[in-house]
Amino acid sequence: MGGGSNDAGFVQVMKSTGVDRAEIERLDKVFEQQELRRTEWIKAHSATGRSLAAAIVERATAQLEAEGLDPDDRLLQLVQQVAEEEFAAGGGAVTETAPTTG
Repeated sequence: MGGGSNDAGFVQVMKSTGVDRAEIERLDKVFEQQELRRTEWIKAHSATGRSLAAAIVERATAQLEAEGLDPDDRLLQLVQQVAEEEFAAGGGAVTETAPTTG
């Protein structure tokens, strides 16, 4: 194998389950292509300082403006929602392992 996916643990599991070498090599090529696409996307966007989140916000902003809506108002609503839902609006992330008081 070319080592494209470079995931030795996965390959060992596949070998131990009786999957033949041809199938392992096929999967390795698939993983290699996925990694190549991911690497190319990161290179293309990190050079300009763009992130996936920034690209999504830019597209949503353009769509809202095209609909005659104020994108700043919508973004403010979303930030408030995320702050309340994801961070309990009291500061700090909401996690399943957070200690409870009572």
